[in-house]
Amino acid sequence: MLTVDNTILAATAACSTKAAMRYVLGLVPIEQETDSGPMIAGQAAHAALDGFLRTGDADKALEEFDAVYVPYLAAREAAGNPIPDNDRLAPANVKACLEEWMQTHQTLPYTVDPQRVEVGFSVPLALEVTFVGRMDGLVQTQGAWYVLEHKTTGRMDTRWRARFRSSAQITGYVWAATVQEKLPVVGCYVNGIEFAKLPSDDKRKCRTHGVAYAECGMHHARSDLVVELRSPAQLEQWQQTAVQMAQRFLRLREVVKGPEDVRTLPMEGTLTGECVWCPFQTWCMLGRPAEAAKVMFREERWEPYKHAFQEEVEG
Repeated sequence: MLTVDNTILAATAACSTKAAMRYVLGLVPIEQETDSGPMIAGQAAHAALDGFLRTGDADKALEEFDAVYVPYLAAREAAGNPIPDNDRLAPANVKACLEEWMQTHQTLPYTVDPQRVEVGFSVPLALEVTFVGRMDGLVQTQGAWYVLEHKTTGRMDTRWRARFRSSAQITGYVWAATVQEKLPVVGCYVNGIEFAKLPSDDKRKCRTHGVAYAECGMHHARSDLVVELRSPAQLEQWQQTAVQMAQRFLRLREVVKGPEDVRTLPMEGTLTGECVWCPFQTWCMLGRPAEAAKVMFREERWEPYKHAFQEEVEG
């Protein structure tokens, strides 16, 4: 039995080497080259938004944010690398963005069922293959159902919005929700929140609000709601592609038992540009030496089912 999620399918489509190293062998760099701040801030925001949609209580929702973000901040402080107060990911700035969203979204364009906030799914994709994931919610409007996905970003622009037009994650989640919930799920609401640095100057006066920026800074927080529909044909095409990627990943799992087996795999990322941010880029540039993998990487298995049902598994 093979269990896959969107992360595994996307990595397999992007580059066989990356899929084998990360999701077959379960390896990650010992020295992380990227800042995890945006990811942790996004996780904390998800916790806050989930709490808000369940209860409507902004104060308790922000406590959910603190429960995720404060330990990360403490770890950075202990490591001598605190987030500066004027950084866009400083807790006061991020919480101001979230608080503004909660204040301006007391009324939503869809109906939220608290029982359908944070929905894990496990759906048969093909023979011996299960597709799993976790939706931020399932919401309803005018008799139709939509997947709800929260997305945080440092910059909300046309390019950011365009990425959802053909997003496999959204299509896969709509497909899975249709199958698992047996509901007429027609698309996705993408709830976007921008974590940009809010103006906070106590001397400069805002032309829009007529007060110092220190007083109106949070009102400059930006958010957007992108609606993406998916046709039956798109869902069918996604399923066909997902099955092909799952079968490709299964073959990788059968032939790759250690880093020495990866040297025979293609490096599609060099053709598609996926290498730019890949954590295995340096290793590949060295020629993918098996002996170097022992000192460059550590084991951290990706468990898609546990990720999809984190509350049920960990709770």
